[in-house]
Amino acid sequence: MVWPMVAMAGASMVMGAVGSMNAASKARDAAKAQARLYNAQMLEEIRRKKRQNLYQRGELRATPYASGVQMAGTVKSHIREQGMEMTREIAWMDKHRRMATRAIKKGANIQYQAAQWQTAATAVQGLSNMYSIYSQGTSAGTSAAGRNMAGGFT
Repeated sequence: MVWPMVAMAGASMVMGAVGSMNAASKARDAAKAQARLYNAQMLEEIRRKKRQNLYQRGELRATPYASGVQMAGTVKSHIREQGMEMTREIAWMDKHRRMATRAIKKGANIQYQAAQWQTAATAVQGLSNMYSIYSQGTSAGTSAAGRNMAGGFT
């Protein structure tokens, strides 16, 4: 009667492995969804920043004209400097967005791979348990089955 116990150990191993892989897959999908959400959020922040920068550039140009100052020398260089800084800030935000999104996705893949290895280890442990149950059951059955009614071996 060893086989029912071996079958139960095998079923337990399969259910554990399937459950573990299913959970890992769902966690990876959730992290990828989080990466997409973060990416969309950052794109919206960049869009708003560009719009704000356009408004600020307009103010930078309008202020000297409103005060009667000519657009020359220091005023022009200040406006140009501010424009370059705004462009650098947008570029940095975009670079940060791409790097962070990539890092979130990479972390999800690393967790998924770790779960795969954990599942493999669980499967090996399950196989070991099945073999242990089988070998203990067959060795006990052999010694009992190998005896005759008088107690001697046949």
